[in-house]
Amino acid sequence: MPMFGTIKPEDQQRYVGPFWSDRTKECRTRTLGARIRRSSYACTAPIEDSDNKTPATAPYNGERPEAAPLVLWEGCTSNGTAHKIIVDPMLTEYLRQHQRDGVQFVFDCLTGIKKLNLPPSFGNSQEVTGCLLADDMGLGKTLQSITVLWTLLNQGFQKRATVRKAIVVCPASLVKNWASELEKWLKGRCKSTPVAESSRDAVISLYESFKWNQTSKVLITSYECLRLHVGRLKDCPIDLVICDEAHRLKNDKAKIAAAIGEISTKRRLLLSGTPIQNDLEEFYSLASLCIPSALTDPTKFRKYFSNPIMIGREPSATPSEQKKAEERLNEMQKICNEFILRRTNELLAKVLPPKIVFAVFCKLTEVQEKQYHEILSSTACVKVMNASNGKQALSHIQKLMKLCNHPSLIATSSTNSCSSSPSRRGSRRIANRKLLVLAAKASSTDRFVIISNFTQTLDLIEDMLRRLGLAFFRLDGATSIKKRHALVTQFNVPNSNTFAFLLSSKAGGCGINLIGANRLVMFDPDWNPANDKQALARIWRDGQKKHCYVYRLFSTGTIEEKIFQRQLSKDSLSSMVVTDGETSGLKDCMEKEDLRELFQLNVNTLCETHDLLRCKKVECGGTEKSCKEMNEGDLLSWAHHAKGENVTEPISMQAIHSADSNAEQVVSFVMSIWIEYKEETKKESNVKERDVEEKAIEDSDVEEMGIEDNDVEMEDASQV
Repeated sequence: MPMFGTIKPEDQQRYVGPFWSDRTKECRTRTLGARIRRSSYACTAPIEDSDNKTPATAPYNGERPEAAPLVLWEGCTSNGTAHKIIVDPMLTEYLRQHQRDGVQFVFDCLTGIKKLNLPPSFGNSQEVTGCLLADDMGLGKTLQSITVLWTLLNQGFQKRATVRKAIVVCPASLVKNWASELEKWLKGRCKSTPVAESSRDAVISLYESFKWNQTSKVLITSYECLRLHVGRLKDCPIDLVICDEAHRLKNDKAKIAAAIGEISTKRRLLLSGTPIQNDLEEFYSLASLCIPSALTDPTKFRKYFSNPIMIGREPSATPSEQKKAEERLNEMQKICNEFILRRTNELLAKVLPPKIVFAVFCKLTEVQEKQYHEILSSTACVKVMNASNGKQALSHIQKLMKLCNHPSLIATSSTNSCSSSPSRRGSRRIANRKLLVLAAKASSTDRFVIISNFTQTLDLIEDMLRRLGLAFFRLDGATSIKKRHALVTQFNVPNSNTFAFLLSSKAGGCGINLIGANRLVMFDPDWNPANDKQALARIWRDGQKKHCYVYRLFSTGTIEEKIFQRQLSKDSLSSMVVTDGETSGLKDCMEKEDLRELFQLNVNTLCETHDLLRCKKVECGGTEKSCKEMNEGDLLSWAHHAKGENVTEPISMQAIHSADSNAEQVVSFVMSIWIEYKEETKKESNVKERDVEEKAIEDSDVEEMGIEDNDVEMEDASQV
């Protein structure tokens, strides 16, 4: 198996701890591309200073069954003394099975146990010293990282620490969160130096003091601070770098990536739930930062891997081009399997309450539709489309996106003539969202996270909540770093009376845990599917106790639907490279021509995205629970509701079947999926695993009779 190996000197053999034999086949094989297929702060509520409080997601303090020891390595030191590296029991008791597997994988990578077997044309194999942990959001990448960090700070192959000092680099909004996580899981035993200061002199002072501070072992800093002050760490004995939200390093020529490259250590742990955002070139940047030369130099990578794979994905690709693309993709996956670990959030369904996702498509109002046509027919817009000027086109796209949210967000004469009252601004989408919020408040104690890409949209929602007398918090780019952690912590208090958390996806879409709410509304899509995935994962996470409801809102036939379609195309690339090498029917049927019609308004459809799906279901409908598979990435497996028919969730029904002032229905189409781990799913998985085991026994019997060719036997055995 690829996760087995040896470490120098020759007599130091790696030992697999007692937990290994109990690992599920699903977790054991779920590495990158090689797994068995499974079917301004604002509020109306008081904010307390929570810097010294225990985080709302603190570990359970009651009695727990004793966890099996997690032995990462067993062997002999250089003088022949027997030695084991065992994870601290205070962490082992909180690790789920997939997290134990992840800790083992990361440890093997960072300590050089694993080897990178490159194709002959790439040169000799090399030692793995870096790792990209690409688990989906909510699977506990932070806890796994802290477990490995604490182990390496205290243990090593020669009975001394492997890591003297470490750096955690993350977005500025997560610096305090990382400090709290270290305090929470390690119970104050690991002193850290968090750098979340805005003053240059304060940052310099903290950097300088960390170098000589014997008690502080971990520096927690933002990407921007590291870029500006990495030179001050030149003489510091740093043996490990952890990069959270590492997809920000997608450009290997960026100054931040260069700053990380200046740190002498080769041990680099990159964390990202969305390792691919736009293309394979960005993925190459992450992989090469993790392990330089893992995928050869940029020119050879582009020629050998990227170009053939992308050509083979084109609808016009020939069979030979498709075959070549598949071969190169499999070859790249084999290399990446050695240092990249990716598990999907399907694992969360086993330990979290059900999640119901709704994609809600709403027709424009007459005012919005009229202004939309005015923008498309304007001289400036026509000139941009004819000239194919990307920069100027972006400004018009932004204008259309704002118009989809509300007419008042764009400066036109017709907008100025609209009433300033929130209830009369001409947007059915705002009415729809009002009803979602109002219905939830009237019928339950559920709380909301409301996310938008535009602070102007958050202004409208804030105005609405104030008029309704509902308490809320708001986090956007104007919120200071110091107050962000306090806002999140206070909102997650179980008995909080704060109804909603308004969140800017640009400022707080990554890494924030908002399990105090169980309903999330995404007002508008982003071009980058990774940004939306990050934002949508804020509530369905470890610690959530209630059913979760996620509402993604789109304006029918507009630029928002086309952005959503483009997201699906980008997301297919991520699915190909970091999951299992297969794409869904939806992603295959999306053609580039469908995505280029950005500046068109389709008013004669209930849902343009559903039209492009070419749905072949005999009965295109059903309820949220009617979908047979938990495949959130494939809209063909979702339930489809024309005009919201057959939606059974009460709050959604009230919102979907509401009418505007002209007695017209607000919603034109709904797609939904119910994600829940059921006993039948577990049974199906067990049957598949039993079939695999029986196949292995049959192959073994055939081998004994000498019937099969030896090479074929070896191939079958490796697959099993």
